[in-house]
Amino acid sequence: MVPTHHRNAGGPTIQIPTGRQAPLPTERPHNPPRHHEPPSSCVETLRLSLQTAGFPPEVADIAVDARRQSTVKTYDSRLHRYYVWAGDNAADPVEASVDQVAAFLLELFREGKQISTIRNYRSAIAAVHSGFSDGSSVGTNPVLRQVLRGMFHRRPPRRRLAPSWALHEVLTTLAGSPYEPLHNAPLDKLTHKTLFLIAAASARRRSCLHALTLQRGFTRFEPGGVRLLPDPHFLPKNQSVTFTPNEIFLPSLSQASSIAEDKRWCPVRALKWYIERTKQLRTSDRLFILPRSPTPRPQRTPFHGGWPT
Repeated sequence: MVPTHHRNAGGPTIQIPTGRQAPLPTERPHNPPRHHEPPSSCVETLRLSLQTAGFPPEVADIAVDARRQSTVKTYDSRLHRYYVWAGDNAADPVEASVDQVAAFLLELFREGKQISTIRNYRSAIAAVHSGFSDGSSVGTNPVLRQVLRGMFHRRPPRRRLAPSWALHEVLTTLAGSPYEPLHNAPLDKLTHKTLFLIAAASARRRSCLHALTLQRGFTRFEPGGVRLLPDPHFLPKNQSVTFTPNEIFLPSLSQASSIAEDKRWCPVRALKWYIERTKQLRTSDRLFILPRSPTPRPQRTPFHGGWPT
């Protein structure tokens, strides 16, 4: 029974009951979050999302290739963790609310992860999330941006000296036994020395060094040094539509220094020895291979007109 108010003339207000029931408050229907299995690959999730939105399959296939394979592998790892968390917390990973996404990022922060790692998680989530009701996305939502900025202020990145090791100590070590003389160096030591000298002289990423090849026209010894190009199918991390990294040219120290001892740090000399020592072990055109042990020492046969000294 719901009382109504009636005021008598000159008297107090009195309540008169009526026969109508008070309307019950309306409640939004509770829809439990849909269960989502962790995606096998974020590429497949993106492809399906684009096709569902009406894009032709050919367009979807090209669009998903906008991310490099290294990025896809990282996203797959991040999304697996996110989907497991969503399942444990009754959240829909594709349609999670702002506070749910913020709670997941906060859990990562409490684990001690750095802000760069947390931002990478956010980027991975944004790749599969459908967006929020206000029109923002995981990457553009102002609240999530403030959360990340607060995390940055509480745990700013640490700066370290680079490199954290002493270069002169490494070079001194490479100039002595068991790395010198090169014709007596074990293959694993020769591999370490050659790879380090080329990495230091070229300042290229390890992915680029891994892609160096002995294919014709991609490794060329010249009077003043050696010229290197990675495999044509390799896409450097810093390459873009408007920028292509230059080829690698390593000058020979015998051309740049009159000090005989400097040859011990010459990457061209080490590379010549390395190629000759691994000639019988190669099963592909890749420049650097895993050394096998034990490795018989090759016969001392001339190399391009004479052994390097």
